[in-house]
Amino acid sequence: MAHEYTLALPFGGAVLIAYTSWIAFPAVHRPHGRAASCARTTQASDVTGACSKPVIRDGGATGHHPSQIHAGVAWWLGACLVVTQKASHLVVAHDGEAISTQYATRFARGAINALHYKCLVTALQDPTEPDELGLVTADLGSVPSAHISTTPSAEVTVALFDADGKPLTEESGLAAIRDLIAQDRVPIPVNDAARGTIEYRGKA
Repeated sequence: MAHEYTLALPFGGAVLIAYTSWIAFPAVHRPHGRAASCARTTQASDVTGACSKPVIRDGGATGHHPSQIHAGVAWWLGACLVVTQKASHLVVAHDGEAISTQYATRFARGAINALHYKCLVTALQDPTEPDELGLVTADLGSVPSAHISTTPSAEVTVALFDADGKPLTEESGLAAIRDLIAQDRVPIPVNDAARGTIEYRGKA
């Protein structure tokens, strides 16, 4: 049975934390433009929106859009993946659905805004299956990646992979990502020169 407690966040939401392997992301009810902490480098449109109980477990994050998850979550995950994997390069792909494309864009923006890593993000523009993503990351020299998909009922899944193409586990990064978000320590760039870049390409 999970033991839970609620952690209030300074930018206006709360995180429900369970001692098992999931976390609910914070709701952001009050847009602040360039808001506090995890949203300091993003526009209000990147982080606002009601968000109740998306969960991060089983190799990624999932929730119903927009009631449980919003595109700002993808920003946070992108930044946190870079830091936990110490990545100078990563790949983000999607299934071609409009919502997935929006999340992939936010994910890439978060990834280039992570501390001093100056990460290069390869954003695949074509609809891509997870196995195709694995081929791309292997071709690029084994780099971390994310695949974003959306069901017909608008349930969004952000699947995270390590440099070997394996789903992220508690030990390889999920637990650390949960801690960063729960403690309001989502990474931001140390200065303008530390921001990375996004390159767009097809999956072939």
